[in-house]
Amino acid sequence: MSLSTGSSLIKGSTSLFGIKTKMQFGRLSAMAIVSQQNSESKAVGTRGGVQTTSFTVEADNYDENANFFIAHYFRDNYDSFAARLPYVASGIQIKRIEVWVTNRTGNYNNSRNIVAFADMAEQKTSGAWQADAAYPNPDNQSNNLLKTITTDFAGARNINSVTQVLAPLSADGVVGGVDYEKIESARLLDESEYYFNPTLGYISLNSPLTADMALGIAYEYSLNGRIYQVGEFSTDVPTTENALFVKLLRATSINARSSVWPLMMKNVYSLGASNIEKTGFKLEIKYLSDTTGTFINYLPVASLSSKTLLKVMNLDRLDQNQEANPDGFFDYIEGYTILSERGKIIFPVVEPFGSYLASEIGNQTVADQYVYQQLYDSTRVTAQQYAERNKFILAGEYSASSGATIRLNATNIPRGSVVVMAGSVKLTENTDYTVDYTMGTVTIINQSIIDSGQNISVSLENRSVLSTRRKTLAGIDLQYQLARGLNIGGTLVHFSEKSYTDKVSIGNELINNTMVGFNIAYNTRLPILDSWLNAIPTVNASVPSTFSLKAEYARLLPSAEKSGSNKGSSYIDDFESTQTGIDLRSPYSWFLSSTPYDDSADALFPEAALSDNPDYGKNRALLNWYYIDRLFTRRNSSSCPAYLRSDVVQQSNPYVREVTSREIFPGRELAYGESSIIQTLNLSFYPTERGPYNVDDVNVFNIKKKNNPTNAQE
Repeated sequence: MSLSTGSSLIKGSTSLFGIKTKMQFGRLSAMAIVSQQNSESKAVGTRGGVQTTSFTVEADNYDENANFFIAHYFRDNYDSFAARLPYVASGIQIKRIEVWVTNRTGNYNNSRNIVAFADMAEQKTSGAWQADAAYPNPDNQSNNLLKTITTDFAGARNINSVTQVLAPLSADGVVGGVDYEKIESARLLDESEYYFNPTLGYISLNSPLTADMALGIAYEYSLNGRIYQVGEFSTDVPTTENALFVKLLRATSINARSSVWPLMMKNVYSLGASNIEKTGFKLEIKYLSDTTGTFINYLPVASLSSKTLLKVMNLDRLDQNQEANPDGFFDYIEGYTILSERGKIIFPVVEPFGSYLASEIGNQTVADQYVYQQLYDSTRVTAQQYAERNKFILAGEYSASSGATIRLNATNIPRGSVVVMAGSVKLTENTDYTVDYTMGTVTIINQSIIDSGQNISVSLENRSVLSTRRKTLAGIDLQYQLARGLNIGGTLVHFSEKSYTDKVSIGNELINNTMVGFNIAYNTRLPILDSWLNAIPTVNASVPSTFSLKAEYARLLPSAEKSGSNKGSSYIDDFESTQTGIDLRSPYSWFLSSTPYDDSADALFPEAALSDNPDYGKNRALLNWYYIDRLFTRRNSSSCPAYLRSDVVQQSNPYVREVTSREIFPGRELAYGESSIIQTLNLSFYPTERGPYNVDDVNVFNIKKKNNPTNAQE
């Protein structure tokens, strides 16, 4: 059912389920309803035929694990290179690039084994390599890493031997997983999967990397007429069995103290949109003032109070003609300050809310009160613990050209719930506009409305597919006709929510609101006005003149909804999402383990240091894991073999029999349809028998048994 009221200030609702009644008492008409609501209200709008969307992004919500400088050289010089955009002072032009990531797609068409080194082509290294001052900019000859690896550690070309071949480098502090990564069957990204800036030296991936993914790169660029190369291209090593040596941009071990940590850009913010248009785009940088409690677009510091934060961050240096004249608006420079197709904002400084802001303030004591340096010196999770520093936001709006079509960002909309307004005038469906309730679009068919450039607003109800709370709507609407053409009315509506659980997260507290409103409408004909109009020469009133008056009043009466306790509460974080459950009872979650590695002199299994050697598994004993199909444990099953069904001893064997839930959880109540039998994982270990991949033919007895079972790997 639906609820409609006589007040335009208190809108009704659709997708209701409950009881509704309409009554008439002489001149008084009444409607009452008690129901549950299965939808939520929302509104969208356009301005001059362009649909606009507002956004707010906090400073700590940078686009993580998706944007990287391709060398420390580009990071260290980024502020100076981008100081006069769109002119870039680097003099560099990247000509060729190959980007490799850990393969998680299962597609191995464009794959190669790679070994990525963090110090490749870097002047500043961990100390294991010697830098060459003749190559201050990135090049394979900037240090002797590539030359040393290809000559002294050539065995690293074999991906299976990388760990053992490069093990001696650990004495110089070169650690696997941090200073280098071996990636088997790494995937070469297609050019459409990333964007790279050929002059500022950074790449932006379409999809962020997950925690277990590494990123390597090889590129070639020109500077002052010379060609420089970093890493090896796939054509440099045509033999596919041999691994490529490339530059490491991100390791699987995320550590803020690692040498590749600064390469991840923390000055890029995603708006969560694509194909953003320059026209209508607005962006402001705001700071939460402690004195006013509101966001302001400047920093309350004597040296910067006369500048907007947009100008301080070097994002307002140009006017609309691209001349060096700040005009108070965001400098929309495609490929440098914004990536329209990907919806990303890029600051022309490396640490906008950290060291750069401190340098602009000019006084370190004062700067310590405002800068958010933890955002760049630690992981984002750690930085978010400093909530008192997280006071900067990016706020604004972006546009996407829509013309006559307005996207409602909802599907399966209840029929009749869409209301379209052009300014203050309500439009008529199928006359001024049409609605596609399935796809969620409104099309304006009255061209005069589009040509007028009026603001068009659309309100609708989005039917909730899955809701974690119950919504109740109750109301009464009264309309009384005092005289002919004179009506008065009143509306009372109460809306409340109840969560199915006591845990209500902060910012999503339950609603418990009451709305009350009054309305009066008067409408009468004015014949005298017809006479006056007809007295005017060339004027002939063909339609009777009328006088209409409508007045409304409405008020919202909010009330706190109790949840969690008698006084009401909400959860900041219960840390449940930080846990991942793994069912150890499932045999499919278990895999054969590797030989335990220990680099000490008295290692129990020294063969663990071997690679591509059959001796690696010669101490492995036999371990089986399995579960017993209930086919063999149910006595009343016709599928159970007769000899087992009648064997009471085997059916009662503790290693075979079924285990009931009551044995382990005596006080637990089973849900409807839940089995009372617990599926168990069974392990059987045979230390005297050879395990998988154990090809030892010496320390065995009768080919099968092991002579020294105490050294068996479990």
